[in-house]
Amino acid sequence: MLITVDEVIASMGLASHLKTDLSDTITSTIKKAQNKLGADLGCSIEQFSCIDVVHLNSDLYSGVVPHGMLKVKLANLFVSPSSVRATYADAVGGVSTKVKPVLVDGEQGTVYFPLDLDNKYLTIVYESGIDPKEVPDTIRQALLVYTALIFAENQPDKSAPAPAPGVNELALAMAASYRKVSDFSFRPFVHSQAAL
Repeated sequence: MLITVDEVIASMGLASHLKTDLSDTITSTIKKAQNKLGADLGCSIEQFSCIDVVHLNSDLYSGVVPHGMLKVKLANLFVSPSSVRATYADAVGGVSTKVKPVLVDGEQGTVYFPLDLDNKYLTIVYESGIDPKEVPDTIRQALLVYTALIFAENQPDKSAPAPAPGVNELALAMAASYRKVSDFSFRPFVHSQAAL
């Protein structure tokens, strides 16, 4: 889990003696919050080993060479830059050759390759997800807000005041810089992942 039961109790202002009674409920709620945030960001935030296959063809997308490079947006965010391995071939299943990316933006899951790979098929292997020991503050805060919202929605006492309108949007806004929306880039046509 990316946040702890203690963090949730503190952020919600709950009495610490409730930890024993609510620990399982809060743990379950944290997992739901992580799934919701992943869905809102359009990718999994859990740690995975991934394979993406991309066809680079700048003829189809004229002018798509930011800074003289071919930009690839991977299927997941939070990519470990040191884990990125790539090969290219002239056709899917063809003889492949190793290639190093020119630049990797791990948080955004963006990888840049030289122009001489135009019209090639890339296979990119990488690890993605958020390391529980290195959770960005904005993600931690968004998870705390989502957890509080989900917790409040699932309480049996419906007479309690509902969360203020717009709180859900606030949580999403905290993590907005990680949204996968970006300028044009090549995208995978095949993606697979397995838990680390």
